[in-house]
Amino acid sequence: MLLLNNADYIDEVREIWWPSSCPSDYLKEVLITGMHGYMSEIEIAVFLLNNAMALEKIVIDPCSRYYNKCGKWEASAACARWIGTRRQRVSNHLRVEVRPQVQLLIL
Repeated sequence: MLLLNNADYIDEVREIWWPSSCPSDYLKEVLITGMHGYMSEIEIAVFLLNNAMALEKIVIDPCSRYYNKCGKWEASAACARWIGTRRQRVSNHLRVEVRPQVQLLIL
């Protein structure tokens, strides 16, 4: 499983260099936490959807997860914009990229 906790917030459409092909035959599950719906976050998720050939499930969670050093993981609250328009924005972009065998869960 790959866990990404995003901290970079770039919301502009810009040209990015991506490897032409970077397939993975082993990655089966992806959890992206702390998503705010920025284009940089969406681009990473699309890249994973297009290159993780064995992918079975991708979960998008707006709550950041962190270890509190007392033996427990905790989560922050989702931002208000996620509840409003950003969740739909992410859904619109990812639903057209996801393969039928991949379960896409957007919390």
